[in-house]
Amino acid sequence: MLSAYTLPIKFACLVFPVLAAFFTIPYAVYQYRKYGSLLVLRVVIVYSFILYMTCAYFLTMLPLPPIAEVARYTSPTMDLVPFHAWTNFWENTSLVLSAPSTYLKAIKEQCFYEPFFNILLLVPLGVYLRYYFRRSWWQAILIGFLVSLSFELIQLSALFGIYPRPYRLFQVDDLINNTFGALVGFWITPVFSFFLPSRDRLDEVSYKRGRTVTYMRRGFAFLFDWAILTGVLHLVGRVLGSPTLSDMLAMDGKRSVVLYIIVIVLYFILLPWLTRGRTVGKFLVGIRLMSENKRPAKLFQYILRYGLQYLLVIPAPFIAMKVYELLPLYTGTAHTILMVIALAFGLVFAVFIVQLLISVFTRETQIFYESLSHTINVSTVRNGRRRRQ
Repeated sequence: MLSAYTLPIKFACLVFPVLAAFFTIPYAVYQYRKYGSLLVLRVVIVYSFILYMTCAYFLTMLPLPPIAEVARYTSPTMDLVPFHAWTNFWENTSLVLSAPSTYLKAIKEQCFYEPFFNILLLVPLGVYLRYYFRRSWWQAILIGFLVSLSFELIQLSALFGIYPRPYRLFQVDDLINNTFGALVGFWITPVFSFFLPSRDRLDEVSYKRGRTVTYMRRGFAFLFDWAILTGVLHLVGRVLGSPTLSDMLAMDGKRSVVLYIIVIVLYFILLPWLTRGRTVGKFLVGIRLMSENKRPAKLFQYILRYGLQYLLVIPAPFIAMKVYELLPLYTGTAHTILMVIALAFGLVFAVFIVQLLISVFTRETQIFYESLSHTINVSTVRNGRRRRQ
């Protein structure tokens, strides 16, 4: 009886990580832009909703029959008689209300569990709509109906035209039962949400945490910035006639260094100086760079901070390894000088890692390029709204 339901759920669980991966970046941008933070409980709720909706749609489409088999179907494609499923239940069920011994058998009969599961299908939707999306009862009914209608239209379209004809019956009863299920979910929401903080409380905590710029938030800004830069540089490589960016950079090591320095100067020094502390990544996560006195940073502060970060700290391990590779080629004083240079760059990177770890866990220590430049990252989100700049 349950095999027709467990297969779509298993398949949805397999597909969910892929959907979650595509959803993560726009979701993170939205959360940081609106709240300034990523709240774990909110993430769990939203991703559980995505998993639930994936299961719901797969339950209405799977399992997929062979196309050749569907081509031989001659049964009707629509049943427009309302409440036909329940009249069929009363006509065919073995249930006798005065005989409890018939209850279990009746539950296992198809005439019962099909309409019952159609009601159950959108009960969670009603819960999500009331608890997290803060919809009213009539909105829950409307949304439940529209979601159910999308199920039926997908079936009626023969799975978007893949099949020669519909392999499942379009039923008005499904619309009625699904919509009623969403309303039931709306009614019983307090039973499932009493132990959870309210949506208003979630927002309050999110905004409060959004006033602090965490390393995760800065990390997302870093990833966004370099993803954008990588795309732009690949485009530049195409324009210059190089098949890929890596090919362009591999042509000449000096060219790579010059291009890297130009990118750092233009994107991480001049751009934030002109935009009052913002790169694209910082804008997306709702932060900006300022002086410690909360005034706009000066040009020399950007040069000092990002010059140390991107022209010293980040290249340091690569320079150290490159110099180390040259050691066997030299002896005497030259060998000693190269060893000192390699150790110096290695030490710079080690100091950075130690300060970063201390700062992540204690939030009391600034990394040396931050303290030397007297700059800090500040949130642009305040009290549930974006601070005026």
